Amino acid sequence: AKPVPKARKKKSVYSFFQNLAVGGVSAAISKTVNAPLERVKLLMQTQPGRYKGLVDCLTSIPKEEGFAAFWRGNGANVLRYFPTQALNFAFKDEFRYWFMPLGAENYTKTQSFLR
Repeated sequence: AKPVPKARKKKSVYSFFQNLAVGGVSAAISKTVNAPLERVKLLMQTQPGRYKGLVDCLTSIPKEEGFAAFWRGNGANVLRYFPTQALNFAFKDEFRYWFMPLGAENYTKTQSFLR
């Protein structure tokens, strides 16, 4: 007979806040890296006909507004996205603990799916 597994220990509060910070910082980095493409997309959507295409837009922005213009509006985007992803990442382990208190390895695939 297989021994009955004991409930897992709950993670520390420190671990929760560490996950909160990591989730938020990773969201900020990903939004900042993607900001130039997002800016080009917005300009092409809001000013149809001004640019001949993607390459024209990518080359015109630094000439007309400077290189930093690619990140215009990124601060608001990061402020909006940071808490969302931080909470998603931090609560991921909490929800896993609530729904699978014995640890995922102690449930069959069907039980894991139904939980």
